[in-house]
Amino acid sequence: MVRQFQRVGRLMMQGRDRDLEDLGLTSIQADALLFFDRYPHSQINGLRDHLNVSHQAACGLVDRMKTKGLLDVEVSGEDARAKTVSLSEIGHKVCDDLKMRGSSAGHAAFDCLTSDEIDRLAETLDKIETYMRREVDGNGL
Repeated sequence: MVRQFQRVGRLMMQGRDRDLEDLGLTSIQADALLFFDRYPHSQINGLRDHLNVSHQAACGLVDRMKTKGLLDVEVSGEDARAKTVSLSEIGHKVCDDLKMRGSSAGHAAFDCLTSDEIDRLAETLDKIETYMRREVDGNGL
């Protein structure tokens, strides 16, 4: 069953990546844009925690997206050691496009399910996610 989850997850990510190709984005870059849209002027640590990646990975992601002109990075007014990240003008336009599109691959994956099955699946996935987060955070049973 674990392998089934992994396969479905990979297929969903591949579909999402295909949906984002014309924007020149990967799934994680799209998630980062949406994060900075929701939490403007956040620090890289916030993105790191949101995506559950290493600080180095979050920094690399922000650097690549800054190079693409999607993000603006400034020294924080509160802490000169920290950098504040926000969407650039181009980043806002791309993010607006992302929000209008939604994820057709993600929605299409559930077309084969009834609304009751979707509700049960959502409940089950919430339960699994909560359990796994406790394990990752070191607060396991």
